[in-house]
Amino acid sequence: MRPSPETDHEAPTSVKSLLPAAAALLAVIAIPRAGAQPFTDRLDDLADAVVARNADLTGDEEAKQRRALERCFQGLQRPGRSEDGDLALAARMAGTLEGAFPGDPEFDAALDGAFSAFRGDIDADRDKLAGFLDLMSADRPWMRGAAGLESMDSHLAAADASPTRARRALFLRKALRAGNSAWDAALDLRHAEFHPVVRSVESFAHASFRTGRGLVAATVDGGPFVSHATQAYYGARSHTAVLLGVEILDPIQGRNRVLLLAVNGLTGTGTFPLGYGAVGESWGAVMETLDSGLSYDYTTFFSPYTGTLNVTVFDPDRRLVEGTFSFEALSVAPPPGDETRTVTSGSFGLQVRWDARR
Repeated sequence: MRPSPETDHEAPTSVKSLLPAAAALLAVIAIPRAGAQPFTDRLDDLADAVVARNADLTGDEEAKQRRALERCFQGLQRPGRSEDGDLALAARMAGTLEGAFPGDPEFDAALDGAFSAFRGDIDADRDKLAGFLDLMSADRPWMRGAAGLESMDSHLAAADASPTRARRALFLRKALRAGNSAWDAALDLRHAEFHPVVRSVESFAHASFRTGRGLVAATVDGGPFVSHATQAYYGARSHTAVLLGVEILDPIQGRNRVLLLAVNGLTGTGTFPLGYGAVGESWGAVMETLDSGLSYDYTTFFSPYTGTLNVTVFDPDRRLVEGTFSFEALSVAPPPGDETRTVTSGSFGLQVRWDARR
């Protein structure tokens, strides 16, 4: 495929401040915690409590407590890559702090707050998964997805009954991972002809970013489009985003199709007109690569070929963007012609690569 408009935006890289080495714990206090090291913000209050407690140490405390704080700092130094990783870190920190500071009200409250937030995330994802399964036929993907949902419920019940916070974190992580696996099963595109996204794309809004790849689905000229791969970038300073889904039509012949959305002025949920490609405008495109290797591009660059993008979820903490879209696009390459592509009932759920510098 020839270079496409999204290459005008450098793919942002998630950059997070690193805490200083734990060997100089007091030096950490002179530096603000500089934002959460983990992927989500669920451990922010706990990290603040650890930093504050370190400041209160006088040197007379037990060595066990100092070592516990050192281990917590070492864990926070490692950049988080997923909510699953954050829960693994939370479990380690809970075990460490409960052992060194048993019954400590400040740490207990911070841990409880973190686990309540994690539980809220998992409950919301569980409800989305259940709603998605309700759309499906009782075929193999549905059975695997339903088994995953049952596993989630079992692990959540075990988390509620756990005698320690560390055990609670471990079962919450198991529930999260069971949900991830269930989404993978439910979104198995080898059974696309039975897939609820294909049967009813307008009901797609809850396809989850949990799979790590996200999903883009739509109807293009009356036929289904379901992505096999996605990419999504966001510049926090420029408030620009590039969202795309790739559908592989024939991997042997190299045939594929791309839906691209370029969004300007994205700071939260809202409606964005897809227009003519002028500076500061948002726009949409369909890019097709055929057997010959030629790329055919259709865009909203020309009036009256326009559309609408609705962002329904914009969550910087979880790097999550969801929404719906539709547009009509005119052929621009090879040389402009009068062929068009009509995109309707579009939906997406994407995990975004976030760049705070751009």
